[in-house]
Amino acid sequence: MFCNFDGREKWCWKGSLDAAPLYNLKDIFNNPDKLILFVEGEKTADAAEKLLGDVYCATTSVGGAQRPKKTSYKHLAGRDITVFPDNDDAGKIFADNITDLAKSAGANSIRIVQIPPNIFPEKWDLADPLPEGVIKNDIQTLLDDAKLVYQKEISDPNDEAARLVKPPFRLTKKQLLFCKKDDEIEVCSRIELLGISRNKDNDNWGKVWLWLDPDGYPHTWLMPFEMEWADVKKHLLKGGLTIKLHQDKYLRRYLQTIETQKRIRSVTQIGWYGTSQQCVFILPGQTFGNSENETYLFESTTPDIFSHNGTLDDWKENVAKYAYGNSRLILALSASLAAPLLNFIGGESHGFHFHGRSSKGKTTILDCASSVWGNPEKFKKQWRATDNGLEGLAETRNDTLLPLDEVNQVDGEKLKAIIYMLGNGQGKNRSSSTGNNQRVKTWRLILLSTGEIKIADKINEDSGKTSSAGVGVRIIDILAEPESGHGVFENLHDFEDGVKLSMHLKAAAKKYHGTASRELLDKIVNSSREVLSEHMATMGKEFIENLNLTQADSQVFRVANHFANVAVSGELAIEYGILPLQKGSVFSAIQKCVVDWIRSRGSTGDFEIEQGIDKLRLFLELHGDSRFTPIGNNVPDMINHEIAGDQKTTFNRAGFKKIENAVIQYWIFPETFKKEFCNGQDASRFKKALFEREYLIKGSDGKYSISKDVPGLGKKRVYVVSAKIFEKDCE
Repeated sequence: MFCNFDGREKWCWKGSLDAAPLYNLKDIFNNPDKLILFVEGEKTADAAEKLLGDVYCATTSVGGAQRPKKTSYKHLAGRDITVFPDNDDAGKIFADNITDLAKSAGANSIRIVQIPPNIFPEKWDLADPLPEGVIKNDIQTLLDDAKLVYQKEISDPNDEAARLVKPPFRLTKKQLLFCKKDDEIEVCSRIELLGISRNKDNDNWGKVWLWLDPDGYPHTWLMPFEMEWADVKKHLLKGGLTIKLHQDKYLRRYLQTIETQKRIRSVTQIGWYGTSQQCVFILPGQTFGNSENETYLFESTTPDIFSHNGTLDDWKENVAKYAYGNSRLILALSASLAAPLLNFIGGESHGFHFHGRSSKGKTTILDCASSVWGNPEKFKKQWRATDNGLEGLAETRNDTLLPLDEVNQVDGEKLKAIIYMLGNGQGKNRSSSTGNNQRVKTWRLILLSTGEIKIADKINEDSGKTSSAGVGVRIIDILAEPESGHGVFENLHDFEDGVKLSMHLKAAAKKYHGTASRELLDKIVNSSREVLSEHMATMGKEFIENLNLTQADSQVFRVANHFANVAVSGELAIEYGILPLQKGSVFSAIQKCVVDWIRSRGSTGDFEIEQGIDKLRLFLELHGDSRFTPIGNNVPDMINHEIAGDQKTTFNRAGFKKIENAVIQYWIFPETFKKEFCNGQDASRFKKALFEREYLIKGSDGKYSISKDVPGLGKKRVYVVSAKIFEKDCE
């Protein structure tokens, strides 16, 4: 026959409809608040209605227990159902089938009565007489104790993510559902939209999704709009999203169609973002500070090294307190804490290189400094890398610390360029495959380094080239071992020796880490930027004034400012309760480091000038006899200061030497002077510095070169250097 059934016109068999209505459907309609009792067969349904009709609407499927799928269950949507099967194996199968069908129809809950086999006979059902000793209340007890096999997840009205989802989709606490007319299909585990994302240039748009993997670990992912579906699915599966078989098309539709007005700013670099009034610090998985107008998402494929373990008190008690009385450890910890504060004082990237003998604790102080931010085992890195690799590494440490161990592992010929790159805070300019300029990597950080020799010596050792002042002001050489006899330590804190203290600190830094930086960032974002900057500037001025560098070169002042930034940050950490030290102890320790640096440098003058004078002095010490021809017979040699006898031929002559007013003078040819001593620096400044120190004698015409009667050469202009150059204090 041709009929209209279930809203559709179709041909149906007269004897059996494809989807017959539920038995007793009128009673179900008229009693929406009653529970549904599902049994096998109309006879049993009628008996159940008489027995329990005051609480339940009894119903069954049409066509017997063997054909439950021939019935429409759509009217069970939103209802609470209890299945009371016959007491046999067929009844158990019937209960399972009804559970699946009612669940698909949208039932709110489903329970199955567990019939005690020792009380009720085989094949017993509600149409049969109650067994001996069983009363109606016992049947009600069975119903009350029925096993809950399904509970529909109801969307929480306070669930913001669920409210974004529009039909035909529904988002519950555990899953995403696709709603058909008579059914709800489980598409995948819950995946919610956090917002629409774009980068700081309003480019690279996408949607940010959040889901939990089977272990309950959260995954946040920015899905680019441009990504192909196969890649999207691959990433979701890799992240543990459970996607039901053959439901890809619904998931794809959901991901593409759901919208939100919420905007997220994606960033690929940690550190400070925002304006001076609303500034936030981004770490992987954590944002410090509030930005009313912007939500930030850190996205990176690199491992998260900013871990934390233990409490701040644990770190203070087991790591930081041992900095007391140890100037190098105080410098390292303060430098690590200073990195995020450079933003507030206009500081530039710079570093400190601890050099000295092997196995004296240099790596230990690097571990302690690393523990400010994370586990030293992962946070600390090695110098053994290409310049491109270090460029990428520096970008990941923006506004934090970059600790690099063992400078001996890097090629000294490339070291100079690497230090300039790190100190300048900018990587190389590169072109893309289309010829356009790629984004230049930038950063602002503090570098801590270790090695057995100075940076300048490493550059000279491998490349044969001398270092420059630019290197010295970007990374500051610090002798790792103060005059204490305990390696890097001056105060052993009751440990037997420096080795025992070092072992303790390395183990403690590994166990307790990452809390000091978080406490500092929390303090910073809850402070007034203006007040904090002014406070730090005042302390920095005080530190510089106490160094008494009034006659120092500008290069020395630049380095002193680096020391000041670190010292101020350490004192601020004391104020914040992060470093368990007495006020002023950081200033004292770092002032000692400055004094040791100046002593190692040799003076507070211009680096290139000092380097040139040292080179000239060394040249005269090495070649004062062999390359300078004596004028007269009363000129002593440089080795035993005896008067030279017969004149010997001078090979590769650099000039002449003669005694004037009881002082040896070296007459140096202009070409030699320029090539040997002025290469790589301003010759006029160099000659002026020599004259001011009375090492170079001017002519009567005011010029730095003097016209002299040179034996065999006649009148020739030469530079006259006095032996006073050897009178430098060698301490």
